[in-house]
Amino acid sequence: MQRAGPRGTIPPPSQRLRAGRGWPLQVIVGVGVVSAVFFGLRLLRAPGDDAPPLGPDGSAASPRTAAIADKRSGGDTPAPSPSPLPQNLDAFVSRLRRAEVYRVYGDLELPTRIRGLISDLRIVEAAAELDALSRANDRSATAALARLARECAGEDPDTQRSWDLAYADVTKRATEMSPEVRARLQASATERRTRLAGLQQSCARANFDTQAIAQRLSSAAAAGHEASLWQLGTEAGSEEIQRKYWLSAAMLGFLPAQLDLAESLMSDALNGNPRDAGRMTFWLEAAAKHSARGKLMLGECLARGCNGQPPDITTAGRLLRDAVWGGVTNATGPLASLPADDPGTPTDEEMYSLNTFLQRLNDLGCYGDYYPSNALHISDHLHDLGLRLSPSALQEGQRLADAAWREHGAQAQAEWHCD
Repeated sequence: MQRAGPRGTIPPPSQRLRAGRGWPLQVIVGVGVVSAVFFGLRLLRAPGDDAPPLGPDGSAASPRTAAIADKRSGGDTPAPSPSPLPQNLDAFVSRLRRAEVYRVYGDLELPTRIRGLISDLRIVEAAAELDALSRANDRSATAALARLARECAGEDPDTQRSWDLAYADVTKRATEMSPEVRARLQASATERRTRLAGLQQSCARANFDTQAIAQRLSSAAAAGHEASLWQLGTEAGSEEIQRKYWLSAAMLGFLPAQLDLAESLMSDALNGNPRDAGRMTFWLEAAAKHSARGKLMLGECLARGCNGQPPDITTAGRLLRDAVWGGVTNATGPLASLPADDPGTPTDEEMYSLNTFLQRLNDLGCYGDYYPSNALHISDHLHDLGLRLSPSALQEGQRLADAAWREHGAQAQAEWHCD
């Protein structure tokens, strides 16, 4: 799967960085909407006898959670399955770093050494090597160099405030988490602070010839280089110009451009402008063939009724499940919103397994900076489901989760570059 990184729900920020500079704010706001939909619509289902949930890392729940669960279930708790998550925080932090590099650069063709330099914040060396490759007519290096220069410009104030608010919220809730999760929360927050400070210092010493980069990028795009067309689209100041570049790259089969173009057209449709609905459906279907994020978008569209067609809940449910197995965190919200009486809608046991699957990916460090927010919101979803499931239903949910991890876990880790 090609993408620039997680844009997830919870929040996520899925997988994706293809949004504008203020995307974390949009994602964090979206989390509230997703959570409200989740709890509101799922509670319409008939609850069974309740049993205690597992904690965010697969271990015993926090004292608050355990007290509520024991009261409701009589303390009859199924034994959790062994957690596949790493106990070594160094490995966890290493995955966080790789996830952040992948979030920014996606599947751009970059030498492993340069990805390593960027991950280690050796920006001066990375910029120099990318510039040398770019001058030697390596078009992918030019696109990556443009991305690096943009990253070095830093987060805008609104984005930074959004992150600060998100981390402050997580800090307030940290005492509810298990010691293992608290350790990862602290490691994640420390890694982000350290990386941003190191990036600022290293970027200040790097030399970016922005005019030369822009000229080489334009020349590569004019020659039909897909990644350069896509990059110019991300830098465009207007939606019309963005779509022009993304359409050119999408027609050449470049998946990230297909995803961004489909999402842009889908946004128009959601805002009541259906004039490009046919083109939207075409690119949604194209992107869904090779991308979990594409499956999410097409599934959402089918659940509402794509291009004026009646909703197709069965197909939507299948696509949204596939998106979760691909690691897209914000696919659980649309799944939870499907009509409770439709055969394509997942049961509470299935929803438990889907959230557990994402929890395992998150605890591996697959979502980079989004670990804290994901840990909080996935834990809340599992807690709610655990209180509604009987002991036997909870065991079934755990069985489904273990089976899904065996079947899809390795592929999801590979796609998110956290294997």
